Amino acid sequence: MTEIELQIAVMDMLGYALTDNAMALHIANQGKRSPRFGSELKRMGMLPGVADIVVFWEGGYAIGPRVGWIELKSEDGRASPAQENFAKRVVHIGHRYALCRSVDEVLNYLDMWHVPHKPVTLTPSGPATDTGMKIHSGLRVRGNPAKAKRRPSQRAARRLLDMYRP
Repeated sequence: MTEIELQIAVMDMLGYALTDNAMALHIANQGKRSPRFGSELKRMGMLPGVADIVVFWEGGYAIGPRVGWIELKSEDGRASPAQENFAKRVVHIGHRYALCRSVDEVLNYLDMWHVPHKPVTLTPSGPATDTGMKIHSGLRVRGNPAKAKRRPSQRAARRLLDMYRP
């Protein structure tokens, strides 16, 4: 799975799973830009190495809000020096940080960090059924079908299905 496919699958899952006490957003820090536009973005506060996703959740009145940063990588992807530096900085100030290579890994970190979310069961994709299963970027997510946002292409669904076959 490419990083883009993983990003879409994770954001689909988070869009369904996170409760009203939590939210997630993608930091659009990737891509090629002209030198002039890149310079403007840096002056506007864009930092190199910022993680792909930031998750905020309620920690209680005495604790305050919690923050977790998630860097997504393909199976053979590696963190850049700027990303490693960013990870050290956010951990130093008390945030959580994870480098994940799958939707399951993201779910495991949400559980370890005690992020409030609905139960999620990921299964290999197939046709959507009447039992409340909807396809999210090649993965089925159990729950409210009204929360389904996108349907994957047939090629993406087949690729993900091949990944989950023994």
